[in-house]
Amino acid sequence: MMESLIRQFYTFFYIVLFSSWIAAIKFEALTDEEIKNQTLSSLMGKLCPPFGLGVRFEVATIQTETRMFGCTYLEHKTTISAAPVFHLWLERPEKTNNHGHCKDTSNMDRFAFECVSKKEPTKKEEISKGWNYVKLIDHSEPQISQDIKDLVFRCAVYDVNDAPAQGLKVIRMAISAPRKGEMHEDLCDSLSKTMAKDDLPYISEGHRTWPDGSMYLYMLGKPPVVVKG
Repeated sequence: MMESLIRQFYTFFYIVLFSSWIAAIKFEALTDEEIKNQTLSSLMGKLCPPFGLGVRFEVATIQTETRMFGCTYLEHKTTISAAPVFHLWLERPEKTNNHGHCKDTSNMDRFAFECVSKKEPTKKEEISKGWNYVKLIDHSEPQISQDIKDLVFRCAVYDVNDAPAQGLKVIRMAISAPRKGEMHEDLCDSLSKTMAKDDLPYISEGHRTWPDGSMYLYMLGKPPVVVKG
């Protein structure tokens, strides 16, 4: 009886967190422990890249002729999810001398991502190489319909480098082009190849994305120090 109540409790939060249109399809195939772990990880922001809640990271595009800057952070936005949402602000690919990291957002585009999973949809061998993957639902545009066919998905791959002496965390990330409907492994395929190359060409002036529609970014921040008791 108690186990049944616990499953009902975490199943309820799983559906709230991951929206009924996705959870209703998936949770029946999950064990009680998987539902519990997925729910707790989401509530703590662990399914998203490791920014730290409310910590602003400075962002810069990589290998673009037109320099673009911005910021990114995890923040609660309950209209999207009960879990923290991955926010990204990025300058548009226009010539300007007034660059900044979100002090003025008038020349910036805002992206809002719901972090759904770190285990799919990419191939397991890619994760074994040390790449971090995250499946995203793109809420950048207002979404009224809850039909899964109307959802916009992205894949992101990233690596993390800590500089403890400076108190800095550097995250290098590639985010795929958006895809409406269902997400497949091929949306992630080219991202690690971009990340692994040392001799990438420059993206031509006036453009922010690569030919496959992906964005390649540096993120630099000072996350809070975790005190171990």
